[in-house]
Amino acid sequence: MVALHFGCLFFRTPDGDTHLCVAKKVALSLLVDHDLDDEIITEVTDAVVYYLKVKEGRDMVTVPEFSQTLKDELTHKGFIVNVVEDKDPEDSFEVLIQPKPKRTRTRRWKIPV
Repeated sequence: MVALHFGCLFFRTPDGDTHLCVAKKVALSLLVDHDLDDEIITEVTDAVVYYLKVKEGRDMVTVPEFSQTLKDELTHKGFIVNVVEDKDPEDSFEVLIQPKPKRTRTRRWKIPV
């Protein structure tokens, strides 16, 4: 048996085929209209792969499972995630994720003079 590179997963399509893909490339194809740094995408994708491989003990996932885990990790990191359902049922990428950074609150402090 051949050991997989840590960043790779087998993705099962709706018709039953499996494809070996780099998880970061799949994440980039799912993320649309984002302004995320490459470092953030790498960090989030590594966390997703770690969760799926180490915690769940899985090397094979469907794209919707990967998308949901990616969405959960982005939400955990503080991003607002809008999920857009794909119109084409034959498309293996069924969910598109659009992360938007949360707005930060600014506090005004009154400093006595």
